[in-house]
Amino acid sequence: MNKRFLRTLSVCVATASVMASLTLAPTTAGAAKVTSITSSNFTVDNGYLRGVYAGSTPAHINAGVDQNGSVNLYRGTTKLGDSEKLQTGDTVKLMNGSSVAQTLSLVITGDVNGDGTVNLSDVSKTLQAIAKWEGVVLGPTA
Repeated sequence: MNKRFLRTLSVCVATASVMASLTLAPTTAGAAKVTSITSSNFTVDNGYLRGVYAGSTPAHINAGVDQNGSVNLYRGTTKLGDSEKLQTGDTVKLMNGSSVAQTLSLVITGDVNGDGTVNLSDVSKTLQAIAKWEGVVLGPTA
C-alpha cells in the first residue's frame, strides 16, 4: 500500500469572539505537528500575544485552536482554568502533546498594571510613565 503524508495544512476556526489559525508542519513520522499560533484577532509579535481584551478567559483564547493542538495559560506556574480572567503577564503555551511548541507572554489591551482590569489605575500608571519620560513631576509640589 502506497502511503501519502500530509506536508502542510492551514486550519482556520472562527467563533464569535476569536478567529485563529494554526500552522502545521510535517514530522519525520508524517504526522502534522503544531508549531506556532497565528491569528486574525490577536497579534503574535516578539514573544507576545497582543490584542486580547480585558475580561478574556483561556476559553476565549482556546476557541480558535484546532483539536490538533492546544493552548494552556499560566499565571506563574499555575495553570489557569477556562473561565479565569486573564491578566497582562500571563503565559500562553502552545502544546504539542506533552511538549511546549511555543511560549508567549500575554498582553491585555489597556491593562497597564497587570491586574486584568482596565480602569483609572491603568490610566494613572500610563500618565506617570509619560510624565517621567517627559521629565514632568506629577503630584503636589513642596
